Amino acid sequence: NFHLTSFGQCYQVLINEMLRKSKVTNPQDIDGVINFLSYISYYFYKNDIYLVSEDEFEKIVTEYGKKFVAITGIKEILLDGGIFYSRDNYNLQFSQKYLYYFCCAKYFSDNSQILQSEIEKLCKNIYNEQKANILIFLVHHLRGTDLLNEILVHTVCLLDNQKPFEMNIENIQYFKRLISNKVKSYVLESRNAENEREKILKKQDSIDEELSIVDLAIEDSLEELERDEFKEATNFKFFQESLSAVRSLEVLGQIAKNRSSSIEKENLKYILEVSYDAGLKVLNFYLESLNNDVDELKNLAKEMILQNNENISESQALIEAETLIHSICFSLCFYMIQLIAKATAHSKLLDLSNAVLLEHDTPANQLINLYSRLLVSYQLPKHLIKRINQSNQQNPLVLSLLNGIVLNHVYLHNLEIRDRQWLDSTLGLSVNNQLTAIPSENKKLINNYL
Repeated sequence: NFHLTSFGQCYQVLINEMLRKSKVTNPQDIDGVINFLSYISYYFYKNDIYLVSEDEFEKIVTEYGKKFVAITGIKEILLDGGIFYSRDNYNLQFSQKYLYYFCCAKYFSDNSQILQSEIEKLCKNIYNEQKANILIFLVHHLRGTDLLNEILVHTVCLLDNQKPFEMNIENIQYFKRLISNKVKSYVLESRNAENEREKILKKQDSIDEELSIVDLAIEDSLEELERDEFKEATNFKFFQESLSAVRSLEVLGQIAKNRSSSIEKENLKYILEVSYDAGLKVLNFYLESLNNDVDELKNLAKEMILQNNENISESQALIEAETLIHSICFSLCFYMIQLIAKATAHSKLLDLSNAVLLEHDTPANQLINLYSRLLVSYQLPKHLIKRINQSNQQNPLVLSLLNGIVLNHVYLHNLEIRDRQWLDSTLGLSVNNQLTAIPSENKKLINNYL
C-alpha cells in the first residue's frame, strides 16, 4: 500500500488535527509532541518493536526529558488524540502504521548526518516493507535529491548480471523451451464490469503481501493440491536481490508519483527507466532459473499429470506438461508488466513514459506504456494497440500479452459496442455475448488485482 504515502504532506495536518482533539493547539506544544513522536518511533524502529508497556513508555519519557523539554501529560495527549491506542489498557502502540512510518522518517530526516549509515541500511534492506515505507517518507521530509540518487544507484546495481527481458524475437528464441510459439486465444465474453471489479478487490484482499510473482504465476496455473508440491520441488524463492529489485521499483515509482511536480522531468524520466529495467531484470532472472531446470520441471509436471489422470497417455501428459510450463511463463511475464505499470503509472507521468518508449522502443516497454495508459484512462489507446499488434506479428508472447491486457481492461470497464467491434477487427477478440466453450487453459484469464 505504498500509494498511501502519496498523502505525505497531509500527515502533518492529520497529526495537528488529532492533537486538536487533545486540546493541544499552541504551535510550540505541537512541535514538541511531533518531536516526541519522532523520538519514540525511532525507539520502536531501533528495538524492532511495535508496542511498549506503560512502564517502558514512562522510561522513554524520562530519557526524552534529559535531552528535550518534557511534555506534560504526553501519554494522555497521544491517547486522547487517537495517535496512540491500547488494546489491553497496558501496552501502547501507534494507531496507524503510516503515522509510525511518517514520524520515524522525520527522526531520520532531523538526524540524517548522524544516521547516514542507518539510512544506507534502509536502502540495502529496501525489500522490507517497513524500511521501504520509511524511505518513501524520508524522501518527502528531506526534499533534496541525495537520498533519491542513492536509491537509484542501489537499484541499478541490483541483479547486475541480468539484462532486462525486452521480449524481442531474440529473447523469445533464447527461451523457446519456456514460451509457446502460438498466440494465446481469447474470446470476448459478456461480463459485468462492476462484478469484475468486485472480484478483483476480493482477490487483492486475499493476496499475501509477500507473495512473489512466481507464486502468483503458479497459483494461476495449477490446481490447489499440486501447488505446494510444485513450488517445493522447484525451490522457487525470492532471492534477496530480486525481492529488493521489485521493492525498489515500487518505491521509486511511488516517489515519482508523490513528487511528480517537484522533481525535474529528466530525473523523473530516469526514475521510470530504472524502474522498468529493474522489473524486467527480475523477470529475466526468473525465466533464466526456469530455463536452467526446464527438463526437470517438465518431468515433474508430467508425473503430476499422470498421477492425477490414469487415462492419459505418457505422450499426452508430456504435451500438457509443456503447456503448463508455457502457462507459468506467460503468467510471469503478465504479472511483471502489470507490476511495473501499477508501480509507475500516473497521469502526470504518461508523457515521460512516452519519452522512455521513444528512446527504448522495445516490446516490453510498449506493453508497460499501454498498461500504464489503461490504468489512468478508460479510453482505449487505439493507435498504440494497433502499433504493438502490427510491429509484433512474429512475436506470439507479445501478441498474447497484448490481448490479455486489453481484455482485462474490457472486463473492468463498460466499453461501447463500437470499441468492442474495433477490438474484434484489430486483434481478433471475437465479440460473443455467451460464454464459449474453449479449453480451460485458453479460457482462463490472468486476473488483474488492482
